[in-house]
Amino acid sequence: MTQRRPLALLLKIAIGAAALWWVARDVALADLIQSWASADLALLAGAVAVFMLTPILQGVRLRRLLIANGAPIGMGESIRLAFAGNFMNFAVPLGSTTGDVYKAAYLSRRTDRPWDVVATTFIARALRLATLPY
Repeated sequence: MTQRRPLALLLKIAIGAAALWWVARDVALADLIQSWASADLALLAGAVAVFMLTPILQGVRLRRLLIANGAPIGMGESIRLAFAGNFMNFAVPLGSTTGDVYKAAYLSRRTDRPWDVVATTFIARALRLATLPY
């Protein structure tokens, strides 16, 4: 049992490193440095703050939907799932619903009501689509 934790952590680190490599594989370091040097740091900080707010609100919405459906989840776990789902949607070349499939699979394995949490995950997706500005 004690050997599983370090192996799981090592696997998570390896997957994270591979995912970062996948995202950055076509980025030229010189271009990145030039963009960073010429950026307005106040605007950049504001953009990062706005970007970080979105997954946090997604996590809050998913948590509230799951609680209403009788499958509570912690706030931190819900926010981590929102970040992981967004990463999967934007970085993995399998389509824009990959993150929702990942969240549904993850949540279905940790509850005794898997179909309820899968439906809730996709209802959260429908709410995101329904509230997009036209």
